[in-house]
Amino acid sequence: MKGIANFTAEDSGDQYLILEGIKWDEYEGDISNDEETDSISDSKKQKKKLEIPVGIDASYVKDTLTIENYGNAMNSYTKLSECGEKYIQLIKSNSKK
Repeated sequence: MKGIANFTAEDSGDQYLILEGIKWDEYEGDISNDEETDSISDSKKQKKKLEIPVGIDASYVKDTLTIENYGNAMNSYTKLSECGEKYIQLIKSNSKK
């Protein structure tokens, strides 16, 4: 894959690397306000399901990038279905070969 990687640092000190242009595999969104969406027509619900986010964010701490790959029953999504792990960690190795 080719794309753009953006680095951001928040006021809280949290740092993120965002891999732009990568479409998530699945996204059903936050269902905690399901009662509100019950009054929305089926066509609007269907349209909402089709709006899949683009961009994979990874938190950056020391030498590790961590991607939360999938959500839970209240916020259902899968970013990279090729990997079944909840958290994908990319850890910098200092090994010299």
